[in-house]
Parts: sequence; C-alpha cells; structure tokens
Amino acid sequence: MKSFDEFVNERMNFNTFLMLDLIMTCFLIFYSKDFLRKPPLKFKVRKSQHDLWDAKLAKA
Repeated sequence: MKSFDEFVNERMNFNTFLMLDLIMTCFLIFYSKDFLRKPPLKFKVRKSQHDLWDAKLAKA
C-alpha cells in the first residue's frame, strides 16, 4: 500500500497533466482553422500572404 500522501501527489500530477491536455485540446479546436490555413514557417510564403495574415491579426 502506498501512503496517502504519495497517492495524493500522484493524483495531483495526473490531474495537472489532464488540465494541460484539456487546454491544448481547446486551443487546437479553436485555432485549427488558422493552423490549416497557415503553412509552417519553414515554407516560404509570398509577401502578400503575410500581409493578409497581419491584417487579420490586427482586426482580431
């Protein structure tokens, strides 16, 4: 048997992990359209495209 303190510590770490996972999932759901629309930075993008994104960010 583990001591009660060990058990609580493990549960707290697991809950913290779940909370972070939930936050990341919400972030991905809300911003997935932006992720799909924007290629990763390593791809070269036309200047006009960058200007469009900057305009969208300025509006938001």
